Amino acid sequence: MNVAVMTIALNTDDVLQEFNLSSKLLADQQSAINDPRMVEAGNIAVFVSNVVEIIMDQVSPIMMTFMDKLTNLTSDHIDFIQDMNRVKYGIFILLCFIVFGFLWVPYMKKLNRKIIRTKGMLNMIPLEFILHNENLKNAFLHGGIIKAIR
Repeated sequence: MNVAVMTIALNTDDVLQEFNLSSKLLADQQSAINDPRMVEAGNIAVFVSNVVEIIMDQVSPIMMTFMDKLTNLTSDHIDFIQDMNRVKYGIFILLCFIVFGFLWVPYMKKLNRKIIRTKGMLNMIPLEFILHNENLKNAFLHGGIIKAIR
């Protein structure tokens, strides 16, 4: 196909150059137009045009069917992905509630009980005893009270 197009282009170019270089006499111009190379280029052009038309007649319905199917399948795929993302988001929210309800809330209750118990133990230590014992005094000031009590 490329060779045919190149042949048409080169032959047409040659004939046009001869036509432009020829004298302006009608006979010279007619002979340039009736040149066998121009007739051959015209025949090749007609043949290529017929082949392209046949190809388009055969391929066009196939391409239209392909494009319709591709559009439908793409739309179906996007709908499927959106549905899957909605399901994933719902599962994520459900898992967040489960983690919050069954893990975080009991953990916070347990931590709160430990804090209350530690405060209660600290309130049992008399203030005079803390002021006279250097280890307890340093532990209160530097945050190591649990180690000092043990």
